[in-house]
Amino acid sequence: MKNFFAADARGLTRILVLLILGATIVAASKPSPAGTRKQASQDPAEVIFYNGDIYLGVETHDGKTFRFEVNEAMGRVVSHPGYETTVVGQPAGPGETVVVPGHRAQAIAVRGGRVVALGSDTEVRRLAGPHTELVDLHGRFVMPGFNDAHVHLANAGFEKLNVDLVGAKSLEEMLARIAERAKSTPKGEWLVGRGWDHTLWKDPKLPSRQDLDAVTGDHPAIFTRVDGHISVANTAALRWAGITRATPDPQGGKIDHDAAGEPTGILRETVKDDLLARLPKPSRAQRKRALELALQDAAQHGLTSVQDNSNWDDFLAMEELEREGKLPIRVCEWLRFDLPLEEL
Repeated sequence: MKNFFAADARGLTRILVLLILGATIVAASKPSPAGTRKQASQDPAEVIFYNGDIYLGVETHDGKTFRFEVNEAMGRVVSHPGYETTVVGQPAGPGETVVVPGHRAQAIAVRGGRVVALGSDTEVRRLAGPHTELVDLHGRFVMPGFNDAHVHLANAGFEKLNVDLVGAKSLEEMLARIAERAKSTPKGEWLVGRGWDHTLWKDPKLPSRQDLDAVTGDHPAIFTRVDGHISVANTAALRWAGITRATPDPQGGKIDHDAAGEPTGILRETVKDDLLARLPKPSRAQRKRALELALQDAAQHGLTSVQDNSNWDDFLAMEELEREGKLPIRVCEWLRFDLPLEEL
């Protein structure tokens, strides 16, 4: 079964978000006088969510009705959420509106990935058949899926693939997180992460390359502080970047040295920027995995469509995911207009 609902990121409030194909729950049939409406198919629903607090749309000025714009791509249901009747009718014309009285519905019926009925528990559960799955929402709030107009899916995904050091309360905790990731990372691959903050530690001493060497094994590694201005790299990473005791500080950057004149591993500003910019590009498999993580996270938090700004290789990876049936939301990708025509 599709995951139609999701909790919030912290899991503190069990807010459920309905993930439908459109960005809003709509009533897609214009009301007509009682007794004159042609009834649509009453085939059993695949899933019925009941006992919920279901938000239907944008409240109008009178505080009593909701107004929906009809779109050919959206559902086919007119609902009366006053818990008295649910009317299933024929689609209205694009751009037409439907006014629905009331504030909330209790139940939703789903068939073929689309909402087919909204209304009271009693009304909607009439669409249950012998194989219908019934899901008790226990009074939880439900709302239509929504759109995010500015996202960077690839960046978000790689953040999930990298070592998350946010909130580490000590150097020991930071190193433990890195060591855990090193266990599952193929030999020789880079370990990258972000989020450590030594000012929060009981001993607010900057980490060193020797600290990282103890847990990173054969992996070159670099980890950026939470503010993004400095990073700490291990010995393997410094060797890969050609940074030695004789390396001069570039403009706008600084390499920290110990009392013996050796690099400590702390790279400031443009030094760490240059090293990060030179890291090997991720493979197609890594890109796809990062995008899958970001897309799953978006869907779980109620997004049904996004406008994304990632690069061309990420776009190609998303096309592969779409062909494989692994694109859970709609993606409108921003592409540079000065790209070669054959790429566009």
